[in-house]
Amino acid sequence: MDAVASKETVRTDGESSGAGCGIENLSDENRKVHKLCELGYTLEQDDERLQDALKAFTKALEVAPSNAYANLAFASFAIRKNLGGVGKSQDLQEKVKTSLDVASQFEATNTSELHNLLAILHCKILGDFESACFAFEKSIEMDQENVDALYNYGNFLDQALGDVNRSSELYEKVLSLNPDHVTALNNYAAQFVEQAKTIDVSSVEGQRLLGKAKDLFERANKLSPGLPAFNLACVASLQGNGEKAQYWLNESLEMGLIDPGDEGIQLLMEDSDLENIRNETWFQKTCDSMRSQNNYVQYKQGAVHLQKW
Repeated sequence: MDAVASKETVRTDGESSGAGCGIENLSDENRKVHKLCELGYTLEQDDERLQDALKAFTKALEVAPSNAYANLAFASFAIRKNLGGVGKSQDLQEKVKTSLDVASQFEATNTSELHNLLAILHCKILGDFESACFAFEKSIEMDQENVDALYNYGNFLDQALGDVNRSSELYEKVLSLNPDHVTALNNYAAQFVEQAKTIDVSSVEGQRLLGKAKDLFERANKLSPGLPAFNLACVASLQGNGEKAQYWLNESLEMGLIDPGDEGIQLLMEDSDLENIRNETWFQKTCDSMRSQNNYVQYKQGAVHLQKW
């Protein structure tokens, strides 16, 4: 599954943290929580200071373990910025679950975003798909324009459950609210490619679907140059356009989006979408060059998985 879309920093000041009044009117405890969380939000903007941000959010919880705002801020940071760490630590998982549970008990912090975060925890870390679906549905029920929840749910249904129809509806909703949502454009386009392959890519309908996919991938490429390059190479190959396939494949390599070593060579030699160009002289030369120059480009870890459906 694609990486989870980042969410705008959660700033839900619940009643327990003094929402509705100026900071000068807060209790000493709530004032300290407020300042620590604001510090955490500032620090998290710098990727090199994420540990310091975590310390600030953790300290806020230590100051007021039952404060809804502190609990939501801590859980939000852990899921948005440290999901890998949450997955590796049972203790951190329990802390995040507890924080979400505490925050859900206060009306001001029992928000659409809280349930989006809970759904991410269930589907990405706990593997509880039923609870993930329930939480996503709750999130969207509370805010039908929560773009991140809509995208995350669509991506989950698409990649984990294979529910093409429902996920397509959600991608369409995301794009109606935010036409520049790059990963929604990429994933929605990929669905048209798969539809074309289930019939006959050379048929009129197959080519029409590939054309729709190409248009969406190109929109994504304008917003994030290179991200869908490999997918565009695959579409060009399926369309029988070797020249375009070569262009986009070279673009992928030059940007470091394909492993220049054995893993990348295996991808190129085994991906069925590239069958039409595999016997081209330029394609063979590309693979030979990769074999002889394992350090041809700097490999961006995981990029292939983000851009190939």
